[in-house]
Amino acid sequence: DPAAFAVVLELAPHRRRSWPALAVAAAAVVVLVIGLAAVARPDPRPSATTPTTTAVPNSSIAPGIVPAELVDRWVGSTPSTVITPNPSAAAFVVFSTDHVTLEHLSGGIVNDFTSQATVTAPGQLLLTLADQAGRCVAGATGDYRWAISPKSTTLTLEAVSDECPDRAAALAGTWTHTACPSRGSDCVGRLEAGRYGSVNFDPFDSDSYAQVTYAVPDGWTSTLDDKARLTLLPPDGDESGVHGVYLFADVASTTADCPATPGAGAGMSAIADALTATPGLSATTTATSVGGYEAQTIDLSAATPTCDGERPLLTSGPGGPTSWTLAIGEGQQMRIVLIDLPNDRTMAVVVASDRSTPAFAALLDAATAVIDSLTLSPTR
Repeated sequence: DPAAFAVVLELAPHRRRSWPALAVAAAAVVVLVIGLAAVARPDPRPSATTPTTTAVPNSSIAPGIVPAELVDRWVGSTPSTVITPNPSAAAFVVFSTDHVTLEHLSGGIVNDFTSQATVTAPGQLLLTLADQAGRCVAGATGDYRWAISPKSTTLTLEAVSDECPDRAAALAGTWTHTACPSRGSDCVGRLEAGRYGSVNFDPFDSDSYAQVTYAVPDGWTSTLDDKARLTLLPPDGDESGVHGVYLFADVASTTADCPATPGAGAGMSAIADALTATPGLSATTTATSVGGYEAQTIDLSAATPTCDGERPLLTSGPGGPTSWTLAIGEGQQMRIVLIDLPNDRTMAVVVASDRSTPAFAALLDAATAVIDSLTLSPTR
């Protein structure tokens, strides 16, 4: 029964909904209910975002306006040549049909090196600077080669020559496509085989790009990437249900109340103890490590749900940007990996499925390789 598992999320105003859910709006609060029995983007760009496939230019593009496959947002590390208060934050190359700009944060959203973009030949661009930018005068031109990976996951820009060296330093490199084109929720979308970095996910509370990097085989999808949550679905995953790997930036244990509230105690060990002591649950705990940090793996199954057919397990940490509760339903299985981060912050990786027991077992096998690939760092 898909309704047996639920994650209830209370989102801040104006935050875009990206999870499979029922949404109910009330004033400035949106409640999302995810049905099932288990939950709740050369100097430059990090290699974490480059898939193993070979990037090749599209030779069918005739000279003229920017081709459709370039028009979008592409994420990477803020170039070292850009002066900004948070140099470890994400930056974006943003193409329209006739312009390109570098978008980054510097006391707000800043667009640098905005340039008219024209395709001069297959795989080649001419950029003309719209306004003076630092040492570069308006009208400065640059010739670039571009290539997109076979499934349009990554974009490679190469500066052949540029009258504006700062623009060349800022734009040249490898960038990752974002499928959720809204700042603050720029998920990557469909992934080719390779290693990628989280865009907005913020388990260390450092507002840095790629705090978590992960490797996936071909066909996986990143469907949600905000400060509190990162969702990775396998090739047979579906946003309309629950079947994937769900990462939460900071978690707390829950009380047995209905609805549940955050429980007492902070830190991985206290949360793990609260989970294993929950009545009506069968729990097996194993000590491990993830990304160089101590962790505990807890395999759970539920026998006696208490709150509308569910048993609350975890909730968002105090002061988090998004309020949510993770619950498990009767007969459901789930794996929760708690990761002990500095400053009493605990990240959780949840493997959950609303499908059959064999389907959950297959997901668990695939998810284990993804979890083993995780690297964690507060800054790039």
